[in-house]
Amino acid sequence: MKKYSIISVVNNSYVKFAFVFVKSALDNLNLKHIHEICLLDTGLDVEHRETLSKLSDKVKIISTQEKLNSKESWDNGWQENVLLKTNFAYNYLVDNRIPTCMIDIDSMIIKDLYEVVDVNADAIICDRSDLWGGMPLIASFVGFINVDQSLNFIETWRDKMNYMLDKGFKTRETPALNEIVRENREFNLLGASHKIVGLYKEELEIEDTKIIHFKGAGDSEGKPMAEAINIRLNRFNKYGTKIKEYLQDV
Repeated sequence: MKKYSIISVVNNSYVKFAFVFVKSALDNLNLKHIHEICLLDTGLDVEHRETLSKLSDKVKIISTQEKLNSKESWDNGWQENVLLKTNFAYNYLVDNRIPTCMIDIDSMIIKDLYEVVDVNADAIICDRSDLWGGMPLIASFVGFINVDQSLNFIETWRDKMNYMLDKGFKTRETPALNEIVRENREFNLLGASHKIVGLYKEELEIEDTKIIHFKGAGDSEGKPMAEAINIRLNRFNKYGTKIKEYLQDV
């Protein structure tokens, strides 16, 4: 595999995460392997969108007409942004025909990802089975490696998400992902440890950690969005100085 893309979805409520996400990617990824870092904008201010776009010619931002901002985690705006992720990934793969990593915007990339994605698989999924056996996979990182098979995988995933709507799940993306993987007989799927591609517990960091995830819930749950985001950004003390540097333009 020669090149791959990074994609995510962002609204103005998550603009701080977007600056950390993009700047850390530009700092730590081997850009010769990166086709582009493409964000689906569902509500960024024009100023922030322009600032992010000017960081590098590798950064591409696509805007939607519908604005979907959130006031707190798991509200309707948050849910709609999550649901857009798989639609965006599907359309991106159709248009670009290139391996693509879908990564939650509330993440910080601290090391290059090429060795993670340079594998023989249809898709790679973040595995946290050592933390939660009942929901062992989390959709914060999904690498779509085989484009044709990944398109089929996303279709199956979206169908299951729609089914989850009738089941009353508070979130649908990750539960649906776990369901289809449990039922899988069609796809060549690999797991990548959360300690490598989606670390959300600071004390579990290892030498090979490549992505840290400022995951919601815990001490940030139920807080107003701005307060919750600041709590989440302060969870990884080791990276506090670098995070402040990334947020100078916000």
